[in-house]
Amino acid sequence: MQGQVKLFKITSKKFPDKEWDSINHFYSHHEDRQIVKDEKKYRKDSNFKYSEFIKATGYINRPILSKDKKTIVKLIVADQRIHEYTHKNYDQPHIDKGILEIKEIFSIDVKLTKLNQLVDFLEKFLDTSDDEWEKFLQQIK
Repeated sequence: MQGQVKLFKITSKKFPDKEWDSINHFYSHHEDRQIVKDEKKYRKDSNFKYSEFIKATGYINRPILSKDKKTIVKLIVADQRIHEYTHKNYDQPHIDKGILEIKEIFSIDVKLTKLNQLVDFLEKFLDTSDDEWEKFLQQIK
């Protein structure tokens, strides 16, 4: 297994032209309760060690609201198994129900042994303001 750094663009299929006040405002209108309930049940009932992978390898999930306030750009740094689990049990069901459009815009593999170091570094970097983070995202596009 390996670690992965991924950047996603998330847009609303339900309200494509709406401007959102915050990330929480966006998710409060899009998170399907049944999908969340099913994911929590699956995590509990399965042998998938979600929390153990996070503790062992590190994890970053950093969403930011775009300047036009219509899109969420999300950076996720995690074990490949976390990415696969999240996509299958959270992202894809929201896509299938026509709630969200989620596009991967950047992905790079990282040695699993180096993932903790990357997470530590990025956590310090991500303490910057949203404006500084937005500038960073513009530079890598």
